[in-house]
Amino acid sequence: MPAPCQREARGYDETAFLPATKGMTMLRAVCVLLGVAMLLAVQGAAHAEAPATIIVLDGSGSMRGKIGGRAKHEIARETVMDVLQRFPQGRALGLMAYGHRTKGECGDIELMVPPAKGSAAAIGEAVKGMRFLGMTPLSEAVRQAAAALRHTEQAATVVLVTDGLETCRADPCAVGAELEASGVDFTAHVIGFGLTAAEGAKVACLAEKTGGRYIAAGDRKALAEALQEAVAEPSPAVAPARRTYHPGRPLMPDVALEPTGGTTGDTAEAPPQVTFPPTGTIAQCAKVCEDQTLCAAWRYEPKGSHFIDDARCFTFGAATEFDWKTYDPAEGWASGIKDGARLLIRPYPEP
Repeated sequence: MPAPCQREARGYDETAFLPATKGMTMLRAVCVLLGVAMLLAVQGAAHAEAPATIIVLDGSGSMRGKIGGRAKHEIARETVMDVLQRFPQGRALGLMAYGHRTKGECGDIELMVPPAKGSAAAIGEAVKGMRFLGMTPLSEAVRQAAAALRHTEQAATVVLVTDGLETCRADPCAVGAELEASGVDFTAHVIGFGLTAAEGAKVACLAEKTGGRYIAAGDRKALAEALQEAVAEPSPAVAPARRTYHPGRPLMPDVALEPTGGTTGDTAEAPPQVTFPPTGTIAQCAKVCEDQTLCAAWRYEPKGSHFIDDARCFTFGAATEFDWKTYDPAEGWASGIKDGARLLIRPYPEP
């Protein structure tokens, strides 16, 4: 394990730094990335050749912040170099970045190093040249990474490391479903660092739709758990203790359903995500779920929420476990759970 990751696992004291806790999250994310890469190598050993992998690295402007007097991207560069020295040379690895060349440009996506064996040195040089200053077109970056891996012809894996949400009017859930449908054996893992549970849920679906994993790196404890999970040998699944779930209502005004990342144990498939009009209404979102047999719950996000210009509608299957959060009525949020579905980890108030 790289020295910075070892310090983190031993209990590295973040309180010695500035209050901007997001500062060390790139270090954490890269450590988790190492864990994912190591797990992929272990899993691949059982096959003739493991799938080629592309790391999609966030180069957005948030990485220009400082911590302890040093820029976050400096910490990131040093840690990536350490990780690359330990990546199996027999694995084909590439690097794609976004937001690293220009400000305010959603098309700023670049395959900096095509996937190849023994590419660690080239990736290290490429990371040194990143400037961290632009937007977050993460959905299109993952799509382009999949294409570069020829995912429609062969097994392929993408590992996305992001500290923010999509800012270029794309739907990560829809992209995940698209790549799963078109790929031979495509998998996307998503590492979200410094993201809240609600923010993480917005990108977790990209991994879930492709059979991958979403790994949150929000604090030291979560990082240690994620690393242990990522580097451990796969073990037989142990059935979790049965949890009590609670019903909601078909219309829950001023409420946002927040996926916890867990499942209810239901084996039903997730519903397909549909195109939602930019000026869509709560009633239209509810109707989308009503018309989908696989939909058990929905969430309407009003225009302007999370700095997104358009209204958005998300639908969920019966396997999704939720908490819930209330918003000011003036903001215009709403959610709903179909009659008979019990998905909430805590009771929703009776009318």
